[in-house]
Amino acid sequence: MMKAQDPGLASQREVNTAAYTLMELGHTRAALPLLEWNVDRSPRSSNAHATLAEAHYLLGNRRRAVASYRRAHRLNPKSATARRMIELLR
Repeated sequence: MMKAQDPGLASQREVNTAAYTLMELGHTRAALPLLEWNVDRSPRSSNAHATLAEAHYLLGNRRRAVASYRRAHRLNPKSATARRMIELLR
C-alpha cells in the first residue's frame, strides 16, 4: 500500500519525523510501514535505516534491528549509535 504513494508527498526527514512521533506515542507497530517505505525510497539514507532499526529494537525484533543497524553503519561508518547498538545486540 505504501509503495503506491507519491514519494514527492513528503521528504525522507518528514517521514522519519512522523514515524518518530508515532513511536513516542507508543504506536511503534503503526510506524513500521512508514519506516519501511522510507527505506525503500531512500535506500542510501543511514538515518532511515537507523530509525527502522530502532523501531525493530523497540518491538523486540532483535535480528531485524541488527540487520538495519548494520546497513545504517555501512552507509555511515562514523555513526557511533549504530556501532554501539550492533555491539549491544550481538
